[in-house]
Amino acid sequence: MHTCIVETHISKVGEWRLSEDTTVAVNRGPLTSNSVRMAREATLEGLGISYLPRFLVEDDIAARRLEVLLPDLVNERIPLHVVFPRGNYALSKVRAFVDFVRAEMADQEDGAAAPMLGLATAI
Repeated sequence: MHTCIVETHISKVGEWRLSEDTTVAVNRGPLTSNSVRMAREATLEGLGISYLPRFLVEDDIAARRLEVLLPDLVNERIPLHVVFPRGNYALSKVRAFVDFVRAEMADQEDGAAAPMLGLATAI
């Protein structure tokens, strides 16, 4: 059994949902946090393995500081929501940002109602 760094926004304590059909039980390791950045740092320090958003660890994977585990199994996605005060959509800078995010994420939507961010397990 591996030592796991648990980040509570992405997964429930005690389990990681890797795909629609696959959930694995994980033990609580040296750190349970509500911060993906803290979980990333703990993983980089070698405290355990983590289940983190791919965008957060892409550079670490490319630089070989982290290694993706189970690349063929992990395909779970988390929703991305853009939240702003009522009426501010009329502001051109807010509308431009929302349009930019939609365009950037359009190819990843796979028919989802909201853009989704890919997840990755890392060691």
